[in-house]
Amino acid sequence: ALGGEAMSKAIAQRWIGAGVRVANTYGVTECVAYQTFREVKDPDVDDVRSLGDPLPGNVLVFAREPGDDPTSLAAPGELAELWIGGSQVGTGYLNRPELTASRFKNGMYRTGDIVRVGRSGEAVLVGRRDDQVKISGQRVELGEIEEAIRQTCVPLAGDVKCVLSKSKHLIAYCVGDSARNDVPIYDEVMKLAVSKSVPRHMVPFAFVFLETLPMTSTGKVSRSA
Repeated sequence: ALGGEAMSKAIAQRWIGAGVRVANTYGVTECVAYQTFREVKDPDVDDVRSLGDPLPGNVLVFAREPGDDPTSLAAPGELAELWIGGSQVGTGYLNRPELTASRFKNGMYRTGDIVRVGRSGEAVLVGRRDDQVKISGQRVELGEIEEAIRQTCVPLAGDVKCVLSKSKHLIAYCVGDSARNDVPIYDEVMKLAVSKSVPRHMVPFAFVFLETLPMTSTGKVSRSA
């Protein structure tokens, strides 16, 4: 089972190709280990970012934006913030009453993770509330842009992370052949593809190809590197 950082399609394909059974597990520390499970059998068909089904004892609640009210549920197709309820939810943070009050409410935990709710009720992880930025005066989820790139730019881009540069330009860093950086047509083709899925202000200013994405010391992808 792959937990922690969201897995890429390439990782899933590599392990499945080696005959290993792969499952996507999602969980937050405040609710003890894992809360969801979904087996990935074919990465070309199965969305590797799908949360799957809640494990016994857990309840998933998809709160409509801005996500602070777990009684206001998101409709299919909308972005939502994930809340978790059930027997695994902790009681709060030690000696941090203000943070506890903001994240733990009525026996539920506000994760800060943004998901898109499907028509079947299944949710796909989009990104973190912490990853929101403002572009052209509008609040944007970087994860939503990354999701659009993964869906529209196959097979040019493997994994992808977007950042807002100091000059306020949206840059998409993609895992792929770095030689593509010297061929402008790749940049234009990907912009055109993404523009069919998101508004103009969410289309990256530039695409940069890297052999691998930079990682933090804890093994998570670093946006600040």
